[in-house]
This record gives sequence, structure tokens and C-alpha cells, in this order.
Amino acid sequence: MWTQLGTGQQARAYARMADEQARENAEFAATMTERIAERQKVIHELEGELAVAHCRVAETKAKLGSEARRADQAETRLVDEAARLEDAEQRAAEAIVLAAELEQEVIDLKAELLAWESTASLELRKHA
Repeated sequence: MWTQLGTGQQARAYARMADEQARENAEFAATMTERIAERQKVIHELEGELAVAHCRVAETKAKLGSEARRADQAETRLVDEAARLEDAEQRAAEAIVLAAELEQEVIDLKAELLAWESTASLELRKHA
């Protein structure tokens, strides 16, 4: 195809291709930036939920300590509070795992974006 075109036509065709690639690169970068922002928002929300869960766990432990001093009521309350504590710790553990997974996904996306930007930069330098 290139051999059939004149030099000016080749230059215009290459410029169109470069413009299209730059547009695609910008769209990709915008998409990745949006995804990263969304992930960071989710991580922030999960961190807030985790902090609340930690407070609940601390409150539950405090309640368990004070209720243990009351021998008559301790057994009934201990069963209830232990179940709540276990549930809170389970939710906290799940939130921690999810936050770690999302943080890793953000790291992976940033690395992918960096690699992509490096590749794009090299391609632009080759053609410059």
C-alpha cells in the first residue's frame, strides 16, 4: 500500500494513523484513570467500613469484659456477644481481604497503565 502512495500521501496517511493512535491512547488513559479513581473510592469506602467494624469489635470486647463480671448474666450475654463479635470479625476479615484485593488490582492497573504509557512513548519516539 505504501509503495503505491506518493510521499505526501504517505505522510498524510501516517499522520492520520498517528492521530487515531493518539486518540485511542487518550481514551484508554482516561478509562484507566476513571477505573483507578473508582477503585480508590471503593477502597476508601471499605477502609471506612473496616474502621467501623474495628470500633464495633472494640465495643463488643469491652462489653464482654464488663458482662463477665456479672456471673448470673454472663453466660447468656456471652453467647450473644460472641456471635456478634464473630460476625464483626468475619466482616472485618472479609473487608480486609477485599481491600487488599482492590489495592492489588489498583497496583496492577497502575503497572499496566505505566507499561502502556511507556510503550506508547517509545512508539511516539520511534516515529518522531
